[in-house]
Amino acid sequence: MTALRLLVVIIITVLLVQPTAAQSADRVTIDAQVGFDQAYLAATWTPITLTIGGDTRNRRVNVEWVVTRDNAVNIDWQQELNLPAQSSKSITFTIVMPEFARNILARVRSDDGKIIASTIIDAMPVTAPLHVIVSDDANTLQSLANTNDSMSNQRTFRVIPNRELPSTALALQGITTLFVAQPQQLTAAQADAIRLWVALGGFLVLAGDAAGPLQDIAVFRITSMTTTPARLPQDAPVAWPDAIAVPQVTPLTPQATPVFPDNAVLWSAPYGRGSVYQYSLDFASIQGWDGQTWFWNTILDPRYPSLVSPIGQSSTYINAEPLIAGLVISSLQRPDPFALLVLIVLYVALIGPITYHILKRRNRLHQAWFVIMGLAFVVSLSLITYANVRRGSSALLYQLAIIQQHASAPQALAHINTAFYTPFRQEYQLDVPASDGTRVFNDDTLTITRLSDDTQQIAIDSAIGAVRYMVADHTVPALGVVSDLSSDDDTTLRGSITVTTPGVTLTEAGILYGEVFYPLSDVVATQPTQIPPATTTIEFPCDITRTPVDAINRYNIYESIFGPCGAVTTFPPTTALLIGWSEPTIAFPVLATVQPQTQQQLFVISLDVVAQQ
Repeated sequence: MTALRLLVVIIITVLLVQPTAAQSADRVTIDAQVGFDQAYLAATWTPITLTIGGDTRNRRVNVEWVVTRDNAVNIDWQQELNLPAQSSKSITFTIVMPEFARNILARVRSDDGKIIASTIIDAMPVTAPLHVIVSDDANTLQSLANTNDSMSNQRTFRVIPNRELPSTALALQGITTLFVAQPQQLTAAQADAIRLWVALGGFLVLAGDAAGPLQDIAVFRITSMTTTPARLPQDAPVAWPDAIAVPQVTPLTPQATPVFPDNAVLWSAPYGRGSVYQYSLDFASIQGWDGQTWFWNTILDPRYPSLVSPIGQSSTYINAEPLIAGLVISSLQRPDPFALLVLIVLYVALIGPITYHILKRRNRLHQAWFVIMGLAFVVSLSLITYANVRRGSSALLYQLAIIQQHASAPQALAHINTAFYTPFRQEYQLDVPASDGTRVFNDDTLTITRLSDDTQQIAIDSAIGAVRYMVADHTVPALGVVSDLSSDDDTTLRGSITVTTPGVTLTEAGILYGEVFYPLSDVVATQPTQIPPATTTIEFPCDITRTPVDAINRYNIYESIFGPCGAVTTFPPTTALLIGWSEPTIAFPVLATVQPQTQQQLFVISLDVVAQQ
């Protein structure tokens, strides 16, 4: 009897469980990985990975990224894809996460428009610097999680495995400090992204000998496992653990220096506008030491600005975007005040004579109100015609690319500003090729559609006399540059530079070193250019011409990137910036049926400067 009861229970359990499993298999699912372990820096580029699981049918679905602001629901990003039965597909893209949103979700629509899967984004926006630790051990540097910075703000730390580290520099933009516990395990794409990110102002901390794809930017190499005693400065609030000795190392660059003079465990060297730190031991070596928070504070409180140009800035800072600051569209200029004054004076002067003399002589003063209305109509029509002539009837496209890189890096980051003026209401399609990220200013209702891995598209429903500003950021091949710059007083620069990429000429070029600008005129490819004497330097950007070139005022652009006259952003004396304009060498966003009025390209290349004793 007991065996019979047991058999009945098993049969009932199978019958109950089987439909549940079938229902689970017949359901499309979607999961979202936002930022770094579900944390992201608000209003900056953020990596998003969506994983869509299929059901028992072959489907054509549309994946959407939806943001609710106030009472409006807007699809910010979408992509169609084929979803075979029982398959799983992942989509990775980069988007600027809003500072304020009531709700953010990802969802899947079937080909008939029905929502068949959705998930609410459970991620934490942070406003303080975001520090990311790349390690397969989730407990790496865990003691730093509850520490505060020099402004008493609690730091935000996230630990992610190696496989989740993005492979584009743009996706790393929201990170302040990146700790890499096993640099030898990085892929080549991840290493390229880190290299460019550091060159643009990031702070990288490597553990161990840093063998692998990042060894070219390593600060030292371990030459002997014979350990030596170490100590901290006398004024340090803690003492270095006696049980921990450090290996002997050999610096790989003249700019490499130990962070603590009597302790060679931590070294640093500049790379571009950022810094590379290298720790000669494993991060776990000082686990449990009560002084490790103090030890890492030197790195966790950055001393220099992370980025020169406003890459990844939110629309809150729209006026700081270079093209917005420097664009002069004649169609938007107000009509000539003198011409308007002439029309008004003529209008006023004609009312009296016509009303009094002509109508009185004809004994028709009672018609004055007809005449006044007619004159007002003629003058108004003249003003409208004049404004339309000044405005024009053609759509206008203006584009500016700012390409940032380090001289020795293989990749650069192109920050492309696009301004589009439309005199009439019409729909346009903007194709953005090979883009890591695209965003639209002054209109939150536009949808970015990814057509393929190489192209994204924005449908622009323009208004009369409106200007749309868009930004696309993506990685491009770097311009080849070699230099031998040196300085013996941190103010005077010597040496030469050579552009090695054939066919590229930098016009109106110069080198910004601290607050001093060395004008170079034209820099022609393969021809060495000597740094001029210090007596030829000028004040930057104060002495730059302010006359627009093809509707773009370069002086205003310089101010938006480097800071205003008299308050230029400066960098350590180990870094100089090569600035120069060139003919376009990259692919700009394409607007169907509209030819660009101008396409200008500005290079900002960081160069190493060696101190001469």
